[in-house]
Amino acid sequence: MLASLVRSDLQEWLDGDDSHDKSVGRYVSQLSLLELKAFVLSSVQGRPASDRLAMAARLSVPRLPYAIGIQHLNTNSAASFPDFVNGLALTMTVGWKDWSELLGRLALQELEKDAIQRGKFHGGALGQGVTSFGFPYAMMDIVADWLKADEAATMTDWREKVYDEYAGRYGGWSELVEHWREPDAVVFRRILAKAADYHVAQSSDMTTTGDKRNKREKHCEIEPDAYWAFPVLLLMILRMREWEGLQNPGYLNHDLFPTATS
Repeated sequence: MLASLVRSDLQEWLDGDDSHDKSVGRYVSQLSLLELKAFVLSSVQGRPASDRLAMAARLSVPRLPYAIGIQHLNTNSAASFPDFVNGLALTMTVGWKDWSELLGRLALQELEKDAIQRGKFHGGALGQGVTSFGFPYAMMDIVADWLKADEAATMTDWREKVYDEYAGRYGGWSELVEHWREPDAVVFRRILAKAADYHVAQSSDMTTTGDKRNKREKHCEIEPDAYWAFPVLLLMILRMREWEGLQNPGYLNHDLFPTATS
């Protein structure tokens, strides 16, 4: 996993045919990934560049507020649901609690618009209707619990398709969703290790089969390779537990975490 990451060219985030996707939000998303990848590579080299991590988070913050501001002027302005949740997780990971709470509440607000705006704005400014991933709903369930918000906010029509595609509803995220507040740090470490196993198993590029007329996409939960080695979806849980006054494991013995925290 790391070998393929290190060989990757940072410029790949900005290369390629973007003729069908020129939104400002998408461009900022690519810049955020560029900065995150630079941070991951610096960590692998033993010189973590924390300023690159902070910049990656800073670039991810305005994505949803921007989309909300112009959604009535441009129906293509929706923020990608997976991109947004990764950005929210990144914001939490670096410890920006106020921003995390604001972004979490904005996302829950947009999720609640699904029944009203379905088919018009893809569920408001949050592009939830086009996701094939389970993690955005799983993580937003945890965020709703953290914020003590209405759990029904995440129960949109769109998520039923995700249930069909991922066995056990969230697949490897289900136990984490149910027990992220587990008070026993030793018990929680076992839960986190299972989620880390799933994270590693799902860290892969999307694959396609068939031809142009019958193309099929097979998605994995963690597709951007910077997140393969820097698991923000798991690191955000540790930060939320810290904010809640819960004890985190004294050490993380899964191979994923020494890479992420070095």
